[in-house]
This record gives sequence, structure tokens and C-alpha cells, in this order.
Amino acid sequence: MLLLPNLSCVFDDVISGLNDNYARSIVTNPDAQELTGYVHTLANGNAIFITEDCVPYFITCDFIQHYQLQTGDRIRATVDYATNYNNYLVTDIAQVTKVNYDDVTTVNCTQTYQLDGCKVNCGTTVLLTMDDHSNTLDRLASLSAQLPPNVTQIVLSFDGRAERLTDYRNLYLTKITQTSRDKLTICLLAFFHAKELASRGEQVVILIDSLDKMFTVFNNCMQRMGLIDPQYISVAAATDLESLLCDSSCLSSGGSLTILGLHRPGASAPQQYITDRFRQLFDVLI
Repeated sequence: MLLLPNLSCVFDDVISGLNDNYARSIVTNPDAQELTGYVHTLANGNAIFITEDCVPYFITCDFIQHYQLQTGDRIRATVDYATNYNNYLVTDIAQVTKVNYDDVTTVNCTQTYQLDGCKVNCGTTVLLTMDDHSNTLDRLASLSAQLPPNVTQIVLSFDGRAERLTDYRNLYLTKITQTSRDKLTICLLAFFHAKELASRGEQVVILIDSLDKMFTVFNNCMQRMGLIDPQYISVAAATDLESLLCDSSCLSSGGSLTILGLHRPGASAPQQYITDRFRQLFDVLI
């Protein structure tokens, strides 16, 4: 399954010039390191190994076929720099944890949450609108406090201050200094982690502190670096974002994934366009 069929183009530079025979010419050096992360498959049959360091490591077809890797699988792998290809590559895979979230039958929810006085079904996508005077961190903390204690919370925060988010154990935080691709990688890591936990039977809730900034990340990834037009709206980026946000569900195996997204509607035409798409997409509007 291709998680982001359009936005996968941001990894094109990683695979350009590489081929499936690279392993025959790599000599592992003492600087090689073992990392844990997730697989993101690409349209050409290769894949990218993404980790918290945001370096996209190339995975060849041979590894994918041998381990039957799919998007979202968690792996522990050795990565090394291949000077002859001028890229970082996966040179060995020590462990594979299959994540079958997308292959499990979905069922109707049996659990509900009370959020801001509204009943929310488990396994749905919820849009929470904020006005210009609302404090994002306060709203995030309020939502977090209202969730049942048996819920595993994952917070995806955009350009926030890490010292003000220390109360959240599963925190994925982008930084202003990061590139759009790095921020996209943080988004993928948050969702891969959430789906892995849900596939294990946990009740998972992702709290996104800014759907607006999340869309900006996706939108900027479809534009050339240094030539980003804030008025440009990429339909391809919107489609990929929506496909990610539609991943909420309750699984027959017992786990679930609920997505809570904070949104601050804007006045410009592009912002209104995104607001309209969000309102059509989300299961619940609060």
C-alpha cells in the first residue's frame, strides 16, 4: 500500500542513481549504526526507512521481497553511508515487526468519549474548531485530560515549544528550522506509531495541535524548495493528507485509532478551501 502516492516524490533524490545491486559493492564500516523505524514503500518498488533522525535511508527491492515488507512495518536495521552512491542505505535488517493495521477487518465502535460536552465515537476523526483568541496548548491539555485513562495518547505538534509539551509521553514535534520533508517524516512517524499500537489491541488517540500547519507541510512538499507560494493549493497534497486522516477505525482485533485535529479557520480563499474540505471529511465537528 502506498500511504502517500503523491507526496512520495519528496524522496526521489534518495533513490536517484541507486539500483538493486548496490549491496554487492558496500563494505560496512565501524561507523555503521543500528536504528529502529518504519518502512515507507514507494511506487517504484523500493522503500524508505524513516527514523527519528529524519534521514531517509534507502531500502532495496531485495530486502523488501525477502522480508515481505509493507508500509508501516517496524524494523531494526543497520544503516551505512555508501560513498560510491553518495547516500545512506540500509545494509542489514535485524528484526521485522509486521504491522497489520490496514489488513484487519474494521468493526462498529463500542466505546465513546466525552469531549467538550459532545459524544465522540471511538475510531472516528474529529475536527475541533478554534477561534483566533483560543490558546492551542490550553485546548490540547483540556482534550488530553478528558480522555479515559486506558487510552494511549500520541501528540503531533507543529513548531511548538518542547519545554511546554513535556507532559506528553508520546510526542512528535516538528521544528521551525526543519525542512518540509523532515516535518512530513515526523507526521509519518506519528501515524505509523499509532497504527502499530492500535494493531496490538490498544485504544489510541492522535491529537494534532494544528491541522492548518499540517496541511502547509503537505502543500509545501509539492512545491520546489525556495519557490513556495503561500497562495498555491495542491490538490494532490490535500488528497494525500485526507487519506492519512481517514485512517481512523476500530479493528476486529480489539484496537482502535481516533484522530482529534485542532483547526483555526482562516479568511483567505486558500484557507477557506481547506476548511471546507476538512468539514466534509471529518466524522464529527466540534
